[in-house]
Parts: sequence; C-alpha cells; structure tokens
Amino acid sequence: METAEAGGRPFGAVVALGGEMGGEGVNRYIADDDPTAHAEVVALRNAGRALGSPELSGATLVASTEPCPMCQAAALLAGVVRTVFATTELEAAERGYDARELLADLGRPLSERKMMAVRRLPIDSEALPYEAAARAAIDQGEPG
Repeated sequence: METAEAGGRPFGAVVALGGEMGGEGVNRYIADDDPTAHAEVVALRNAGRALGSPELSGATLVASTEPCPMCQAAALLAGVVRTVFATTELEAAERGYDARELLADLGRPLSERKMMAVRRLPIDSEALPYEAAARAAIDQGEPG
C-alpha cells in the first residue's frame, strides 16, 4: 500500500452507498499530523463531500481493519448501517498497531480510566451547557 511505503499507517477504507463508491480514504494520521485522520474517517469525510451531505444513511463501510471506537462512532453518526473489515484488531496488534489497551480503557468507568483524566463537571446554570461548562472549568483552573 502506498501509504505504508511512504511511512504512513497501512489502513484503507471505502464507503459504498446505493451500489456506488461514495468515498475512499487511507490513513492520514502521520501525513496530516491528525490523530482523527483514520482511513475510515477520511473515507466518510470524502463521501460526505462527494454527496454534498454528512448524511450517509444506508451506506456500507468497508475497511482494511476492524474500525476503532472513534471510527465506529463516526460511521454510526453518518448513518452507516453495515461495516465489513478484513483483519481484526488482534491481527493489527500482531503487526504492531496495538489498540487493545485503549479499547480496554474505554470500557472502564470514568473514575477508573488510566489513559487520561476524564470526569464530569456538573453545572448549575441556565446558560447553554457548553458555555457554562467552559466557565466552570476556567473558574476551577481546568485546562481549556
């Protein structure tokens, strides 16, 4: 795969809708310095642009490897109804792309997560939730 040969990660994906290819993508994580530029997300972005809508209801996502939680969530938000992949997360780990600890950590309650501090910041305000949470975080010295 050209992406791997250029020093990138060897993952690719295609979005199919109505029997046609709606968009394709390769992993651009390294090329774009973008942790969200997984092949599946890139394919979803390209399909949305090609179709002029982020709504991809009924689409199928075809991926080289089992999509990570971020990619699965993006596909669900776009309306993808089926995902097909060639290699499992375990097979990817055996090839040096190990996300097993991330997957395990996401399954833990917020208070037990190891990868980053995640906590709820309750607000007592009639303001928009995002504005109130941002104000509360600033007041409590939280990084923005």
